Amino acid sequence: MDFGFNFGFPPRLTYACMAETMILALEERFDNYSLGREYQPERITEIYQLSLKHGFRLAALRFNEQVLSQEYCRNVLKNARLKRKLQAHNEYNQQ
Repeated sequence: MDFGFNFGFPPRLTYACMAETMILALEERFDNYSLGREYQPERITEIYQLSLKHGFRLAALRFNEQVLSQEYCRNVLKNARLKRKLQAHNEYNQQ
């Protein structure tokens, strides 16, 4: 979807918060939908359904203007799990 905004991303990409605002405007809803850090699962599901209705899609994760591949994300998750196991093991052995 092209709304004519340029946030410095490749064409047809925007911040999630802007996408939410656009979706709500398309629905003619002008209430405070999601503020702060408190997210309600049912609202996440609802905004996702509305996004599909209006032709929005999730983009790949990006960092420093680079797309993070699924393989990279899997490796990060794997390494985080290994680190947690190692920390738990070390804490157990220190008791």
